[in-house]
Amino acid sequence: MITLKGRDNFNSEYMYDVSVKNLSSDPLVAESLIIVLDKITNIGGDERTSGTSESNQSRMEILGQDSETDDGKPYFRIPRGSGPDLPPYTESSPVTVRIRNKDYLIVFTPFFRVYGLKRTPAPPKPKERVSPSPPAKTPADKLIQMLIQKGLLSEEEGRALYQQ
Repeated sequence: MITLKGRDNFNSEYMYDVSVKNLSSDPLVAESLIIVLDKITNIGGDERTSGTSESNQSRMEILGQDSETDDGKPYFRIPRGSGPDLPPYTESSPVTVRIRNKDYLIVFTPFFRVYGLKRTPAPPKPKERVSPSPPAKTPADKLIQMLIQKGLLSEEEGRALYQQ
């Protein structure tokens, strides 16, 4: 979600609050979430300055970025919330992105991409191999098996009774 937070006309600087909403049913690893300023378009939707091959983004000064991608696009880390993950269908805290327009006359729109990792589910715990109870031979054995089936006795407790 992108919200224009403020504008400094004297410096031609725009401040945006950008947050990430997890639209998946899987949690996202909070530390992995970044937003990349992918492109800046002018009012006509063009990524290039009219009459040149220069990108609109090269005419902007991006302030406070965390770093750049391999292809030179600025990125910002999403602030980590209260836990290690961004739970499904929730929104992150915002990061403030400041863009200074060096060419005061250009009206622009920033476009962001979100990158992050899904939390891989924990592998299921291996079930203990339980040796099957011996076949019921006596009424007491039948009673023990019935109590195990109803969950009133554990397999381990049942084996202990068989051994007596």
